[in-house]
Amino acid sequence: MRRRGRHARRLRQSLALLCLGIAATASSGCAQTMAGGTAQHVCRTWQIVTISKNDKLTDQTAREIAGNNAARQAWCNKSKA
Repeated sequence: MRRRGRHARRLRQSLALLCLGIAATASSGCAQTMAGGTAQHVCRTWQIVTISKNDKLTDQTAREIAGNNAARQAWCNKSKA
């Protein structure tokens, strides 16, 4: 039981860091070239986070996943314009 809690905490921390990185990237202005490559490259490799019916989610994790997916949609749709 303790191990499962540790895994969930690490997952939440990883998702939080991912969302923070996304927010920093999205707020960096209109630059289309980023440290990891072009915006088009990032959008091709940035996968939408999905879950399976066997996953156990907390409300916070679900919000982080939704935030990641919304940030991807906003960033990648903006970079096409």
